[in-house]
Amino acid sequence: MPPDRKLTIVVILWMVLPFTVAAATASGAADPRSLNLSLLDAAKKGEAALVESRLLDGASISTRDRFGNTALIYAARGGHFRTARLLIEAGANVNQPNTNGNTPLFEAAGSGNIDLVRLMVEHEADPNLVSMKQVSPLANAVYHQHASIADFLLRHDAWPDFVDNSGKNSAVYAAATGQTEVLRSILEFGGEHAIAVDTRYAHGLTLLMWAAGYGHAESVNLLVNRGAMLDLTDDRGKTALMMAEENGNADAIQILLDASVGSTGISD
Repeated sequence: MPPDRKLTIVVILWMVLPFTVAAATASGAADPRSLNLSLLDAAKKGEAALVESRLLDGASISTRDRFGNTALIYAARGGHFRTARLLIEAGANVNQPNTNGNTPLFEAAGSGNIDLVRLMVEHEADPNLVSMKQVSPLANAVYHQHASIADFLLRHDAWPDFVDNSGKNSAVYAAATGQTEVLRSILEFGGEHAIAVDTRYAHGLTLLMWAAGYGHAESVNLLVNRGAMLDLTDDRGKTALMMAEENGNADAIQILLDASVGSTGISD
């Protein structure tokens, strides 16, 4: 073959090959690893149509990244209902955790999308699978102040008494953030997973101390009415009233003072 012809062929291949590879990738004719990575990325962005396309092209529904995240976990974390539903219908495992122990339901509970949480539970997601840090889906919902999700999970047998590695549970998060109705529902949860109003948590803190310390008067009132002990102290020797005074919330202070007077039988 003449040298000039060889050169022409090399130039043509050099120009055409990148476009050929790009076209093959765009059409889905990519290697399995690329397909799987593309599936995870599409799920993360909530691109349901692309997720469906990647699955049809042969991407694995059970593929995981180096953190153990599946496409469903990414979809749940982003609150992408349509994408998550597509993945579940394609056979995604609703109880598969990542390396941190976070399940799709755990991520959905933190996303704020109650329809997504409902979808997970309807497909037998276990509400009592906790993360490696012992945080439950319920506690994750309460921590992010998604009250409607917390209420839904409680009504579907989510246990409120898991104490995580920081020494808190869902009741503590509710008291600390002033989510009074959520706290009420948690305290009304019966059976072996019921929470006592004066349970001690890390540093000897009680729910009343948490609520008072952050100045949540309504939650303080709820706890007082449920018989929370007023004279308990934490590991620093401080009572709920002392913590309320440090916070400067006049309403919380007054509730505790009134309750203290009533408990001693002293009247004006």
